Amino acid sequence: MDEEKYFGVVQEVIRELVTTLTDTDEIKLEQPLYELGVDSLATVNLLVELSLRADVDLEDFVDDMETPKNVADLCAVMAMFEESGVCS
Repeated sequence: MDEEKYFGVVQEVIRELVTTLTDTDEIKLEQPLYELGVDSLATVNLLVELSLRADVDLEDFVDDMETPKNVADLCAVMAMFEESGVCS
């Protein structure tokens, strides 16, 4: 999987939803989400926003997904959305 393909959109969503980040804070692909100030509720919000951007129903994927632990995991979620063939 090419995680970097989805890194831009994932980074954008993280910056929009994680209010503790500044414009100068660096987000790295392998960075744990907790280092970015992402707790369990923020993780759910990130997943909801990513599903909205991918135009998929998150409920269709919940059973097949593990809780994302780092930025790369969120990129993998976007890849799963795209590979489902449902994304617009």
